[in-house]
Amino acid sequence: MKKRIITIAVVLAIICLGFFTIKYFQSLKEDQSHQERFVKDFYYSMNDTIAQLEYMLSDQFDNKNVSYAVRDLENDLLKDYYITKNARNFINYNLYPGTFLKDSSRLLYGANSIVGETSFPPIDQDGVLSEKEKVLLTSIHNHLTRARSEMLLEGTNHVNESLSIKEMNEIIVTHFSDNIIGIYKEAYQ
Repeated sequence: MKKRIITIAVVLAIICLGFFTIKYFQSLKEDQSHQERFVKDFYYSMNDTIAQLEYMLSDQFDNKNVSYAVRDLENDLLKDYYITKNARNFINYNLYPGTFLKDSSRLLYGANSIVGETSFPPIDQDGVLSEKEKVLLTSIHNHLTRARSEMLLEGTNHVNESLSIKEMNEIIVTHFSDNIIGIYKEAYQ
């Protein structure tokens, strides 16, 4: 009788251990899947933002639509920012969302420094993209394209879905850690 109870206990322990081991590995696989999804979503969202910037900087851009284009660009930049911010909240808290994307969207609507040294009117204020405003858009475009290129598999045009959080942080810190002052200075000085 005692031997039978021990045998049943061992069998139950093995079944429980097997069950929890399977659940653990399923959880790890699911976490990896979420991380890969984040990398792809962020990459393709940046593609949309880059396409909007390229359109605004192209000769085909119609200045009659400046305010709509600025609003679309703001939405794209904020979407990029919130993808990283939400990934930090839901996938891995160690992910750094950066400030560049959020601050770039703010800069589209102008900036004034506290000291009054810098005054940058909203891009759509006069209804035309000036050369000075195009310099700012080009600077934002350059940040995004450099970050996007670092997210590709080496020697291909395919996104590297297996980028780790550490590698994503390196990309974000390198390209998306400037604030409004840094963005402005890089574009104009």
